[in-house]
Amino acid sequence: MSLITSLRAASATRIAAGALAALIIGLTSSGTALAQAASEPAAASAPAAMPAPAPAPAMNEPLTEKQAIANPYGLEALWKQGDIVARTTLIIMLIMSMATWYILFTKLWEQRQLMK
Repeated sequence: MSLITSLRAASATRIAAGALAALIIGLTSSGTALAQAASEPAAASAPAAMPAPAPAPAMNEPLTEKQAIANPYGLEALWKQGDIVARTTLIIMLIMSMATWYILFTKLWEQRQLMK
């Protein structure tokens, strides 16, 4: 590949990247520009009072509260909300998993015995 060909390819890549960036910026900023309404100048009244800052938490209090969040994608939710097909599938998968682990450990045990 010659130097001129590689420079043309790099230039084309930069132009395409610039055009894509301009398109993305134009699409994202046009919605906010259209949403701004013209407003009249603010009245020359006294400035609004600033709200008082919130008191700092005590040293022993936790900063966040722990909340229990129900996971709609967990096994518990699947078992509680599932029908007979879902429950049967889970039971079959559990049995097949136990059989797989049994085969794995027995083969490892046999290999260990052979290597002795």
